[in-house]
Amino acid sequence: MDGNVRMRKSTCILWLLFAVLLSSLTPRSAYAANNCPWLNEATASGILGGSSVGVFKPEAKGQAAVCEFTFKGSDAQRTLRIIVETSVATPHARLTAVEHTCAVSSSPLDAIGNEAIVCLARPRGRERSEFVAGRVRDQVFSITLTTDRRDDPSFTAETMRMHIAVAAEQVSGNLF
Repeated sequence: MDGNVRMRKSTCILWLLFAVLLSSLTPRSAYAANNCPWLNEATASGILGGSSVGVFKPEAKGQAAVCEFTFKGSDAQRTLRIIVETSVATPHARLTAVEHTCAVSSSPLDAIGNEAIVCLARPRGRERSEFVAGRVRDQVFSITLTTDRRDDPSFTAETMRMHIAVAAEQVSGNLF
Protein backbone atom coordinates (compact mmCIF):
# COMPACT_ATOMS: atom_id res chain seq x y z
CA MET A 1 0.00 0.00 0.00
CA ASP A 2 2.76 2.39 0.86
CA GLY A 3 4.23 2.03 -2.65
CA ASN A 4 0.82 2.74 -4.25
CA VAL A 5 0.37 5.92 -2.23
CA ARG A 6 3.82 7.15 -3.27
CA MET A 7 3.08 6.32 -6.88
CA ARG A 8 -0.22 8.24 -6.79
CA LYS A 9 1.49 11.24 -5.21
CA SER A 10 4.20 11.15 -7.89
CA THR A 11 1.56 10.92 -10.60
CA CYS A 12 -0.35 13.86 -9.10
CA ILE A 13 2.81 15.94 -8.90
CA LEU A 14 3.64 15.12 -12.52
CA TRP A 15 0.13 16.14 -13.66
CA LEU A 16 0.36 19.32 -11.62
CA LEU A 17 3.72 20.20 -13.19
CA PHE A 18 2.30 19.42 -16.63
CA ALA A 19 -0.69 21.71 -16.00
CA VAL A 20 1.59 24.53 -14.82
CA LEU A 21 3.80 24.12 -17.87
CA LEU A 22 0.81 24.04 -20.20
CA SER A 23 -0.72 27.18 -18.67
CA SER A 24 2.59 29.03 -19.01
CA LEU A 25 2.60 28.24 -22.74
CA THR A 26 -0.91 29.58 -23.27
CA PRO A 27 -0.76 32.87 -25.21
CA ARG A 28 -1.46 35.90 -23.07
CA SER A 29 -3.08 37.72 -26.01
CA ALA A 30 -6.33 36.08 -25.01
CA TYR A 31 -6.47 38.43 -22.03
CA ALA A 32 -7.65 42.01 -22.52
CA ALA A 33 -4.71 43.98 -21.22
CA ASN A 34 -4.57 47.73 -21.36
CA ASN A 35 -1.03 49.01 -21.22
CA CYS A 36 -1.82 52.71 -21.23
CA PRO A 37 1.09 54.34 -19.41
CA TRP A 38 -0.87 57.42 -18.37
CA LEU A 39 -4.17 56.09 -17.00
CA ASN A 40 -5.41 52.69 -15.86
CA GLU A 41 -8.80 51.13 -16.54
CA ALA A 42 -9.95 51.53 -12.93
CA THR A 43 -9.43 55.30 -13.01
CA ALA A 44 -10.97 55.53 -16.48
CA SER A 45 -13.98 53.55 -15.26
CA GLY A 46 -14.46 56.04 -12.43
CA ILE A 47 -14.25 58.94 -14.87
CA LEU A 48 -16.66 57.35 -17.35
CA GLY A 49 -19.17 56.28 -14.71
CA GLY A 50 -18.95 52.52 -15.19
CA SER A 51 -16.74 49.60 -16.12
CA SER A 52 -14.70 50.57 -19.16
CA VAL A 53 -12.50 48.75 -21.62
CA GLY A 54 -9.23 50.30 -22.71
CA VAL A 55 -7.11 49.98 -25.82
CA PHE A 56 -3.55 51.28 -26.15
CA LYS A 57 -1.83 52.06 -29.44
CA PRO A 58 1.84 52.86 -28.84
CA GLU A 59 3.65 55.68 -30.57
CA ALA A 60 4.82 54.73 -34.03
CA LYS A 61 6.92 56.59 -36.57
CA GLY A 62 5.16 59.90 -37.10
CA GLN A 63 2.10 58.86 -35.06
CA ALA A 64 1.24 59.80 -31.48
CA ALA A 65 0.46 57.21 -28.81
CA VAL A 66 -3.27 56.77 -28.12
CA CYS A 67 -5.20 55.33 -25.18
CA GLU A 68 -8.94 54.97 -25.60
CA PHE A 69 -11.36 53.83 -22.91
CA THR A 70 -15.01 53.08 -23.63
CA PHE A 71 -17.99 52.59 -21.33
CA LYS A 72 -21.19 51.26 -22.88
CA GLY A 73 -24.17 51.80 -20.62
CA SER A 74 -27.81 51.09 -21.26
CA ASP A 75 -28.53 54.77 -21.87
CA ALA A 76 -25.25 56.16 -23.23
CA GLN A 77 -21.81 55.37 -24.53
CA ARG A 78 -18.90 57.38 -23.15
CA THR A 79 -15.33 57.56 -24.38
CA LEU A 80 -12.11 58.90 -22.92
CA ARG A 81 -9.36 59.36 -25.51
CA ILE A 82 -5.80 60.34 -24.61
CA ILE A 83 -3.24 61.29 -27.26
CA VAL A 84 0.39 61.89 -26.32
CA GLU A 85 3.13 63.20 -28.58
CA THR A 86 6.64 62.88 -27.18
CA SER A 87 9.78 64.80 -28.11
CA VAL A 88 7.94 67.65 -29.83
CA ALA A 89 10.44 70.19 -31.22
CA THR A 90 8.26 73.24 -30.46
CA PRO A 91 5.78 72.10 -27.78
CA HIS A 92 4.15 75.50 -27.17
CA ALA A 93 3.48 75.97 -30.90
CA ARG A 94 2.13 72.41 -31.15
CA LEU A 95 -0.14 73.02 -28.16
CA THR A 96 -1.48 76.16 -29.86
CA ALA A 97 -2.20 74.14 -33.01
CA VAL A 98 -4.01 71.43 -31.01
CA GLU A 99 -6.25 74.10 -29.44
CA HIS A 100 -8.12 74.41 -32.75
CA THR A 101 -10.15 71.39 -31.64
CA CYS A 102 -12.05 73.79 -29.37
CA ALA A 103 -15.53 74.85 -30.46
CA VAL A 104 -15.33 78.02 -28.40
CA SER A 105 -12.56 79.86 -26.64
CA SER A 106 -10.51 77.90 -24.19
CA SER A 107 -9.75 78.55 -20.54
CA PRO A 108 -6.47 77.88 -18.77
CA LEU A 109 -6.46 74.75 -16.63
CA ASP A 110 -4.28 75.64 -13.65
CA ALA A 111 -1.73 73.29 -12.06
CA ILE A 112 -1.73 70.85 -14.99
CA GLY A 113 1.70 70.28 -16.52
CA ASN A 114 3.63 73.28 -17.77
CA GLU A 115 0.50 74.71 -19.39
CA ALA A 116 -2.94 73.38 -20.24
CA ILE A 117 -6.31 74.54 -21.55
CA VAL A 118 -9.84 73.18 -21.30
CA CYS A 119 -12.75 73.80 -23.64
CA LEU A 120 -15.87 72.38 -25.23
CA ALA A 121 -14.87 70.29 -28.26
CA ARG A 122 -16.54 70.79 -31.61
CA PRO A 123 -19.73 68.69 -31.48
CA ARG A 124 -20.39 65.87 -33.92
CA GLY A 125 -24.00 64.81 -34.29
CA ARG A 126 -25.63 64.21 -30.93
CA GLU A 127 -22.31 64.03 -29.07
CA ARG A 128 -21.08 66.38 -26.37
CA SER A 129 -17.35 66.53 -25.63
CA GLU A 130 -14.95 68.25 -23.30
CA PHE A 131 -11.38 68.72 -24.44
CA VAL A 132 -8.08 69.35 -22.66
CA ALA A 133 -4.75 70.04 -24.30
CA GLY A 134 -1.55 70.49 -22.37
CA ARG A 135 2.16 70.04 -22.34
CA VAL A 136 4.72 68.64 -19.96
CA ARG A 137 8.22 69.68 -21.01
CA ASP A 138 8.49 68.63 -24.69
CA GLN A 139 5.46 66.32 -24.59
CA VAL A 140 2.04 67.46 -25.81
CA PHE A 141 -1.11 65.67 -24.73
CA SER A 142 -4.78 65.99 -25.49
CA ILE A 143 -7.74 64.37 -23.79
CA THR A 144 -11.27 64.15 -25.14
CA LEU A 145 -14.17 63.05 -22.96
CA THR A 146 -17.28 62.28 -25.01
CA THR A 147 -20.84 61.13 -24.41
CA ASP A 148 -23.05 60.12 -27.31
CA ARG A 149 -26.04 61.88 -25.73
CA ARG A 150 -26.18 65.64 -25.40
CA ASP A 151 -28.73 65.18 -22.63
CA ASP A 152 -26.79 62.46 -20.76
CA PRO A 153 -28.14 62.90 -17.20
CA SER A 154 -24.98 61.46 -15.62
CA PHE A 155 -22.68 63.62 -17.69
CA THR A 156 -23.74 67.23 -17.28
CA ALA A 157 -21.36 69.92 -18.51
CA GLU A 158 -20.16 70.50 -14.94
CA THR A 159 -19.61 66.78 -14.32
CA MET A 160 -17.71 66.39 -17.57
CA ARG A 161 -15.49 69.37 -16.76
CA MET A 162 -14.71 67.88 -13.34
CA HIS A 163 -13.96 64.41 -14.77
CA ILE A 164 -11.71 65.66 -17.55
CA ALA A 165 -9.74 67.72 -15.01
CA VAL A 166 -9.11 64.51 -13.03
CA ALA A 167 -7.93 62.77 -16.22
CA ALA A 168 -5.64 65.71 -17.03
CA GLU A 169 -4.10 65.59 -13.54
CA GLN A 170 -3.38 61.88 -13.92
CA VAL A 171 -1.94 62.15 -17.42
CA SER A 172 0.26 65.17 -16.74
CA GLY A 173 1.45 63.67 -13.47
CA ASN A 174 2.47 60.48 -15.24
CA LEU A 175 4.25 62.44 -17.97
CA PHE A 176 6.53 64.20 -15.44
